[in-house]
Amino acid sequence: MVQLASRSPTPAERAPETRTGLRTEILCGLLAAALSIAIAAIPLIRSRGFYFTDDDQTYFMPGFLEIARLLKAGELPFLSPRVFQGGSLLAEYQYAVLHPVCLLLYLALDAIPRMDDAASLYALVHIGILAGGVFHLARVVGAHRTAAILAGVSGATSMWLIYWGATNWIPALVSAAWMAWAVALLLRTYGSPAAMPAAAIAVALTILSGWPFADMALLAGSGLCVAAAFLRTRDLRRCARPAISLAIGLMLAMPAVLPLAAFLQHAARQPVGPASLHVMQASLTTVLTFGLPIFPNAWRGFGGLMIHVSPPMQYVSWWVPLALINADWARLKTQAGSAAALVLAATGLFALLAMAPGVWQLRWSFRMLPYMQIGLVIVAAWSISQPGHVWRWRRTIGIVAAGSAIAAFQEAELLSVQATVAVDLLCITALVCLLQLRAPRTWIPAVLAGHAFMFAVVTSLVPHSGMVPFWSPPPERGTYAVPPLAGGDTNLLLFDRAIFFADDGRKLTEAVFRELRHGTTSILGGPSVTGYSPIRSAGLASLCFDYIGSICPEGVARLLAVDPTTGASFIDLARVTRVQAQTGDLARSFADLAGPGWRSHEDEVSVRFERENAVPPGPGSVSQMTGDLRVLGAAESARRASLDLAPSTQGGRIVWARNWFPGYVARWNGSAVPVEIVNGVFPSVTVPPGPGGTLVLTYRPAGLDVGLALAGLAALVWSGLVLLLRRGASRPRSWYSDVGAGVSASG
Repeated sequence: MVQLASRSPTPAERAPETRTGLRTEILCGLLAAALSIAIAAIPLIRSRGFYFTDDDQTYFMPGFLEIARLLKAGELPFLSPRVFQGGSLLAEYQYAVLHPVCLLLYLALDAIPRMDDAASLYALVHIGILAGGVFHLARVVGAHRTAAILAGVSGATSMWLIYWGATNWIPALVSAAWMAWAVALLLRTYGSPAAMPAAAIAVALTILSGWPFADMALLAGSGLCVAAAFLRTRDLRRCARPAISLAIGLMLAMPAVLPLAAFLQHAARQPVGPASLHVMQASLTTVLTFGLPIFPNAWRGFGGLMIHVSPPMQYVSWWVPLALINADWARLKTQAGSAAALVLAATGLFALLAMAPGVWQLRWSFRMLPYMQIGLVIVAAWSISQPGHVWRWRRTIGIVAAGSAIAAFQEAELLSVQATVAVDLLCITALVCLLQLRAPRTWIPAVLAGHAFMFAVVTSLVPHSGMVPFWSPPPERGTYAVPPLAGGDTNLLLFDRAIFFADDGRKLTEAVFRELRHGTTSILGGPSVTGYSPIRSAGLASLCFDYIGSICPEGVARLLAVDPTTGASFIDLARVTRVQAQTGDLARSFADLAGPGWRSHEDEVSVRFERENAVPPGPGSVSQMTGDLRVLGAAESARRASLDLAPSTQGGRIVWARNWFPGYVARWNGSAVPVEIVNGVFPSVTVPPGPGGTLVLTYRPAGLDVGLALAGLAALVWSGLVLLLRRGASRPRSWYSDVGAGVSASG
C-alpha cells in the first residue's frame, strides 16, 4: 500500500523552488488562516460570548490572566498563591505555562477588559495557526494549492474543534494547531534530514500546549506511520528521521510533562473507573456521519444516556465525504499516494481510539475525534487534487439525500431543522457538480463558499453545545472585584453546585456570578481558597471541595473543625477574612458553627460573613507560629517565603496559609528540613530551639529538575543536529526542494 522507494520527485510533484514560489506558499498559507478566522468569527455576530463557555469561563481564562499577572510581577508562573484550588499552574499542565507563544498571548489578553473578547481573540489566533498548519500538511501530502487552502479552512473550522476546543477545552485547539505543523514537518523528514530540527520544535510546541490527547495522538499516529513505512521499505535511515525528531521534541517538553506525572500521584483525580468507562465514547454512527451537519444520536454524556443534537461531535464539512466517495483509491498504491496512505492509516487509528473506552486518566475518548477529522480533510484534499477527479452526479446527490433522510428520522421534533439543512446541502452539491462540468476553475472555491455557508447555518441553528452548561457570567473583570478587608483579604465561597445548573443555567442572575464566583473566577476578586481544577488536590478533596469550587453540606463542619496538630480550624489557618455562603443550608450551617466573631450581611443570593477582629499579621502568608519563635525580617514571593528568626529556647512550628503541592522544600540555615502537611492542606516546618537563622520555604514543582535535565540534553542534541546539517549542506535550501513533496518524493 505504501511505497517509499527512493527517487527524485517528478516536476508535477515537485513544489516551488524559487523565492517567488516560497512567497506564494506563505501567502496561500496566510490566506487559509485569514479565511478560517473570518469564518470562525461568524458566530460572534450573533453572540459576543460564543467562544467563552464552561471551562473557558471557570478555569482557563481566569488562569491565563493570573499567569499574565505573575509574569508582569517578574514571577515564574509555576504557582499562584492567590488560590488554593487550582494554584499549581505548571503541574496542572493544561495552562501551557512553558509555551512561549501562549505566554505572549496571555500578556496580550491581560490588556482586554472583557473576558469574552479575550477568549475570542485567543481562539481565533489558534484557529489561524491551525489553518496554516493544515494547509502545509496538505501540500506535503500532495494536494495542490487551492485544495490545500480548502483543507486548511475546513480542518480549522470543523465542529468538534469549534464547539469543544475553541469554546471550552481550549488546550485541545492550541495543541491541534501545533500538531498539524508537527505532522507536516515529520512527514518532510522522510524526504530530507533538513526538516528534522523544525519538526522537533513543532513536536515540543504540541506537547507544551497542555492537552494529553494530542500527545497520545501524535505518538500513536507517528508510531504507526514510521512502522508502516519501515515494513514497506526496510529503509532504516529514512524512517529513523521522524522517530529521532519526535524523541527530541518529546524530551524538550519534559519540564511540562514530568511535573504533571508527579502531581497526579498526590492528587484526588482517580483513573478511569466503571462509572466513566464509556462516558463520551464515540459510536460507529458518529464516526461514519462526519459529513452530516445535523445528526442527533444517543450519547452517554455527563448526565447519562441522552439524545443530543451533535454538530459539535462529528461534523467536519459537507464536501469531505463527497470527495472521498468519488476518490480514485487505486492511486494510494502509487508512489504519489504514499503520504496520503500514511495519513489515512493514522486517521483510521484515531477513529478506533475515539470509539474505545477511556483508559487511565484519559477519559472521554471522543476527544480523539478532531484528529480523525483533520486526517479526513487532508485525504479529501489530496483526492480532489488528483487528475480527473469529478463528482459523479448519482453517487454524490444520492449520498447527500440518503444521509439527510436518515438524519430526519432520528428525531421527529427536529424535522424542520433537518429539512432546512438537507435542502441547503442538496442545492450546494448540485451547484458544485454543475460547476465541475461548466466552470472547472471555480468549483473548489464554490466548495469553500459552501463550507462557510454551512458553518454559518449550523452555528446559527445550534449556538451552544447542549452537553455543557449554559452560563452567561458577566464578562467584565471588574464585576468580580470585592473590597479588601483590614488584616487580610482571603475569601471563601460556600455554594452548592446545583445553583449553577438550575434550568441549565439560563435564568441565573448576575448576582449569582458576582457573589458566588464559581471556579477560578474567584481570584479576580482577590486571594481565594475557592477555585477549580481538573486535578483536585487530595487535601481540599478531603474537605469536600468539588467541581467549580462547590462544597458538600458537611464540608462546612470540616472547615471549622479544630485540627489536633495546630489547635486551629481550616479557615483560621487559611487566614480567611470573608466567607460568602449561599443563602439557605450553607449560610445557616456556617452561622451556627462559626460562633461569635463574625458579622453577617444579607446579599441577593448569599450571606456575607466578615471577621469582626482582623487576622493577626503574617508576616507574609504565615498563619501560625508556636513556641517562642520571633520573626526579625521576612520576604515573600509567589514561590518563596523567607523568614529571619531570632534565637529561641523552645523552637516551634510555622504554618503557611498556602495549599501544599508536591515540590515544596524547606531549608533552615542552608540545611534541608522536612516539610509537613497539616490539616491535609498547609505546608508546615518545625524549627528547632537554638540560635536564630533563616528559614526558607520554596516551591519547585516535583519533576521539574529531571525534566530540565532531559530538555537540556535534548537541546544539545538538537544544536548538534543543526550544526551537522549546516555542514552537510552543499547547495542553498528552498522551501520544498530539499525534502521533496513529502513522503511521496522521498529522494
